[in-house]
Amino acid sequence: MSNQEADFSAILERLENYSMGSGIQYNQQVIQLPEIEKFMKLHINNVGDPFHPPVVPPVPNTFKEERYVIHQVAKMWGAKEEQVWGYIGSSGSEGNFSGVRYGRDTLFNKFDLAQKSDITMMYSDAAHFSLHRAADILNIKRTLVKTDNIYRMDLEDLERKLTENLDFYRENGLILVLTIGTVMTGSYDDVKGANKILKRLNIEKSYVHLDGALGGLILPFLDNFDLKLGQDCDSLSISGHKICGLPSSASIFITSQENWNLVVESTPYLSKKDGTLFGSRNGLVVLHLYKAMFEMELTGKKVREMIDLTESIHSKLKSNGVPTFKVENGLAVYLDFNTEWLLPIKKKFKLLDNTKYIHFFVMEHHLTHREICNDFVDSVTKAFNAYKNGLKSE
Repeated sequence: MSNQEADFSAILERLENYSMGSGIQYNQQVIQLPEIEKFMKLHINNVGDPFHPPVVPPVPNTFKEERYVIHQVAKMWGAKEEQVWGYIGSSGSEGNFSGVRYGRDTLFNKFDLAQKSDITMMYSDAAHFSLHRAADILNIKRTLVKTDNIYRMDLEDLERKLTENLDFYRENGLILVLTIGTVMTGSYDDVKGANKILKRLNIEKSYVHLDGALGGLILPFLDNFDLKLGQDCDSLSISGHKICGLPSSASIFITSQENWNLVVESTPYLSKKDGTLFGSRNGLVVLHLYKAMFEMELTGKKVREMIDLTESIHSKLKSNGVPTFKVENGLAVYLDFNTEWLLPIKKKFKLLDNTKYIHFFVMEHHLTHREICNDFVDSVTKAFNAYKNGLKSE
């Protein structure tokens, strides 16, 4: 071991260099936890099931606050407190993994299926990468559904794929994962429409999980929101580091008590019954989400402001002749990524591309630092005009 001390100032400088970052759905306006220095001196570990804590907890925990978070989010999604179960995990990927796991085991146990490996998960080609991995690890079949012109799940393709192998899905079970705020465009799958297809095709052995990593705390603040947990979906996952602004990644996973009863496993030396995925979890993250729950009215106001700011960026670019796109009530402005003129923009604003298009995501820190958005509009417009003029001179 070297006696040389680590240069944490250099590390901090490197991390702070992301202040212009606008290419992913994370919130740099980090929520501030009171007494954070004192909490950081404690090992806070939520070991086991938050609704079935051990009689003698081995370490300090925040189970009480965890249950509060679950109940508050469930209420936002129209579910009754006594009917839900959930927990706070490490990331949106874990939330999706839990959704697929609960779908598989709920279907298997509820309908006494022949084998778990014949259950099929369907999801769109714009869905999160964690779903592909979850299906592989859980050893179930998977089918990809196309997206439409605004990158929502194409319901015609969904019905076509279901019809092609309808008897198999009716017999062996189907997990349908719908995305509420896709990674690249922020699009919202049509949950009501997808459920109508399942009902029309009489697929009784079905389980619907919503990946609401981003949109799970956007849709409830819209005037026309009419989705209900337990009615329109069987489980829901939401990220804590997107709308809520946690300093580290986290997920809120919620399902029904009925589903929990079908999936729960025994942990004799801890909570006796445990429905979480990994058991040991970050109890400090729970406190950040707990604080966020008391600020939901302000959060709703900010969400509407972010939607308006996204529309403003989109409108300014369009008025400057830049071909750009956005979805209704979305937080992403995206452009075709097929020329080199966007490369400097990508580097400056830390943007992502999927080889087809590139996106700028509006999050809470953009409300405070609107100069980033103005700079983006100016930079894109200048780069696009230079590109056009170059074409004309050729």
